[in-house]
Amino acid sequence: MTNLKHHPFGPSSMRRRELCPASMRLEEGLPEPPTSPEAGRGSRIHDLTAGYIQKGEALEPQTEEQELALKCFEYWQRVFLPEEEAEKMAVGKVEHRVEYRVIKDDPETQLYFGTADFIGLFNESERGLIIDWKTGFLETDPAPDNIQGAAYALALMQEFDLKECAVHFYNPTQNRASSHVFTDAEALARHIMRVHNLCLAPDTPPRPGEDQCRYCRAFYHGTCAGVKKELAKIAELAPELEGSIKSLSDEQLADFFEKTKVVAKAKDLAEKELRERIERDGSCAGHRIKLTSGGFDLPDIGAAFNLSGLSEKEFLKCCKLSESQLKKAWAQAQKDAGEFKTLKEGELAFNNVFAGLREPRPERKLLVKEKE
Repeated sequence: MTNLKHHPFGPSSMRRRELCPASMRLEEGLPEPPTSPEAGRGSRIHDLTAGYIQKGEALEPQTEEQELALKCFEYWQRVFLPEEEAEKMAVGKVEHRVEYRVIKDDPETQLYFGTADFIGLFNESERGLIIDWKTGFLETDPAPDNIQGAAYALALMQEFDLKECAVHFYNPTQNRASSHVFTDAEALARHIMRVHNLCLAPDTPPRPGEDQCRYCRAFYHGTCAGVKKELAKIAELAPELEGSIKSLSDEQLADFFEKTKVVAKAKDLAEKELRERIERDGSCAGHRIKLTSGGFDLPDIGAAFNLSGLSEKEFLKCCKLSESQLKKAWAQAQKDAGEFKTLKEGELAFNNVFAGLREPRPERKLLVKEKE
């Protein structure tokens, strides 16, 4: 077990185990899905941030990923450095492996292990600090309710005999932070052990849902009986869905909506597999790939203007300007001219200089679920 790169009951997967304890049993022996572009992006931002912290300084950002890593580095400075100055014996480590054992001095009783992005130790006060970077576009459970953070805290408290451990989650993509100080190690251990015992029970039924199915290997490979059951139910209702949906109560409607998210993910996986079979065999059960025109671009705007015979004003009406691209280009030009030291300063100035031309887009109405 200790040779695994990722523990099946590790902190990063514990939220899925909490929501669907059967997932640990159902995933056993299944290969990992291919790494997604989002996961690769997150890994690169984590690596950049770790390097910045180890060096104690960050590079001038030239890419979006470097900009996000800089935000993480600046958050680390705000959270850890003031504490470090107050505690002469403060220690900070990046990518620290944590491990929790049911019996502290017995390695055979290891319950889980994982890697914390950053830990800080304040020896004389028996306090610990953990920072975990989240780089995605989805919301993360707030720190007080986040079992991943609780698992990290419990392991660190055991390893260094700490009385309390502050856990921080920071997402530079959304610029959101959440923190909580964990103090009751026994209560954390009891809850995590309850989840673990449910995972080991052979009769624990699967509980499909958007959050728990998102990274589940059993969902990805189509081997989860719980998902198959939900898909079959929805397929039976499909011919009369419109009338059925209108007759549902508020609670039933919300529950049905959450289950359809799993169906939507299954549809994406089915389409991917269908396309792969068509590419291989030419067709699949009456489906084939039809090529259609993707339209045309005019990448040489200057040449297009010269050929158009239009006035500048008339031509500009045909063009759509990217505010974000103009902001970056303008900030870079101003930095190169010596007006600003950093791109970030230039982009902030852009907002003021172009304030009269910037028009906010309509607000988006997102459907979200309240935290229980």
